[in-house]
Amino acid sequence: MTNLRAKTKEELLLEVAELRQKLDSEMLERKKTEAEHELNAGRLNALVKLNQMEDAPLAEIADFVLEQGVRLTKSNLGFISFVSMDETVITIHAWSKTAMEQCRLVDKPIIYEVEKTGLWGEPIRQRRVIIVNDYSAPNQLKRSYPEGHVPVTRFMGVPLFDGKKIVALAGLSNKETEYNETDALQIRLLMEGMWRLTQKVEITKEKENLQKQLFQSQKMEALGELAGGIAHDFNNIITVIKVLSGMALSQTPEENQSHDLLKKINEAARRAESITRQLLILSRRNPPDFKPLGINEVVKDLTGMLVHLLRKNITLNAELDKNLREVIADKGNIQQLVLNLIMNARDAIYRKGEITIRTENFELDAGSAQDSSYSGKFICLTVEDTGKGMEREVMDHIFEPLFTTKGIGKGTGLGLVVVDNIVKQHNGWITVSSDLGKGSSFKIYFPAVPQEAAQATEKKKPSDLQGRGKRVLYVEDEKMLRKSVAMLLSKHGYSVYEASNVKDAEEIFERENGRFDLLFTDTVLTDENGIVLIERLRAKNKELRVLLTSGYLDIDCHWPEIKSKGYGFLQKPYEPVTLLHTFREVCTEVKLL
Repeated sequence: MTNLRAKTKEELLLEVAELRQKLDSEMLERKKTEAEHELNAGRLNALVKLNQMEDAPLAEIADFVLEQGVRLTKSNLGFISFVSMDETVITIHAWSKTAMEQCRLVDKPIIYEVEKTGLWGEPIRQRRVIIVNDYSAPNQLKRSYPEGHVPVTRFMGVPLFDGKKIVALAGLSNKETEYNETDALQIRLLMEGMWRLTQKVEITKEKENLQKQLFQSQKMEALGELAGGIAHDFNNIITVIKVLSGMALSQTPEENQSHDLLKKINEAARRAESITRQLLILSRRNPPDFKPLGINEVVKDLTGMLVHLLRKNITLNAELDKNLREVIADKGNIQQLVLNLIMNARDAIYRKGEITIRTENFELDAGSAQDSSYSGKFICLTVEDTGKGMEREVMDHIFEPLFTTKGIGKGTGLGLVVVDNIVKQHNGWITVSSDLGKGSSFKIYFPAVPQEAAQATEKKKPSDLQGRGKRVLYVEDEKMLRKSVAMLLSKHGYSVYEASNVKDAEEIFERENGRFDLLFTDTVLTDENGIVLIERLRAKNKELRVLLTSGYLDIDCHWPEIKSKGYGFLQKPYEPVTLLHTFREVCTEVKLL
């Protein structure tokens, strides 16, 4: 029989104490588990919300990540910064609210050099998480913090890596309890989520930029198709107007009131020609004729017309360097460039103002040139105005196709695009400066012709432009143009035979036994190409001179072939005097212009 003994009071109290201790331990473990669950739930909730912020601004994302980091680690202060590519500078994108309230600095900088950040920069220097739980205790990793910062008792710095590079840095401080690896994990997860969103935004921006570039390319292609569709017919019509008005003008005395009317018709045709030329330059279907050219002469030639195009409240000044070097350029394109810049300056002046055209020689040493291809001797053409000026946002878009700040019907958005295309075509570059309310300045730089190449022989001028009975076979499918040009040539002593296509031209050539001095033909005809006609007729008459013409040159016109074979070419629309000069040049092989 077991001997049962009653427990003493002391034994009972001991058991109760042990039981209470066990319950307290279980309660403490339960609270710890609940805290971990709460922490994990808070972390998960923060990450879920963060992933939903893909359309939010970067500042809002950084603020959210920081406040969540401060909350999850139970910190008092904090910041998030991005690190420069060379890891020498940090840019702070978010401060915790309490940090901003307690910081003693009046002007709180957001950019710091890493070497001047003290404790903040230690994670970058050490390239790892830095935890200092007793800032008052000696610590070889501990450094000071920036002047004016609030006192620090504890600090944790967490760097974020993208590959081997540190791209961001989070700093947290003054937690009531010690920082540990779990706290570092909280911040790292949040920062990684932030970085993914940042990268996604960058990818989206890059995609948008590529789409914009594609759209710009498509617009340019559409403009090219537009130019190709209208240029041929449009330039034929303009040529008729210029030829007929030019003939009438030469036969009308200046005192006759019709003389001024004819001049206005001629000027209107030039303006129409300018519009077509802009489209052709944009579409790159305009065959440039590069020759040594004096920019001063171009400006002087345009001055008379420019005065009429400007309002009375605008003064046009020309400051031209008398010793200006020549450039290799297409005269028509340079004329168009100057005209576009002047018109752009004119439209920038609302009331009274000035436009100045300036030319000067310019040298750029290879050592000082940012781009070695831009070293040597150049000429600088400046067009500046005293107009309203441009904002930075506007300047960023001025060379984009169809971009204009002018009202509906007042601007095409093509003028400066044409200028940019011409400059690039001539291996030059352009700089723009502008001040609101003060005006704008466009500086165009063109490579100068070497001095030995610039010494051209004196050009011979004919005593007259008569054809002296030269026989011309003229092939043009546009009847009105053909009749107008034939009339002009006949009046100047040429014997002209007209044909509307290759078949008719060959029949006339056979009938006249090939007795022609010059074949003047359009490049694109209704039945064949003008080059084909040249080859067939030259096979029968090797002495036959040839001159091709067109309103534009595309793949159908075989421009590379025209150039390689050295055929003469005259672009439509042309002035009567230009046509006559060109005929004399081709027939005599002497340059007259």
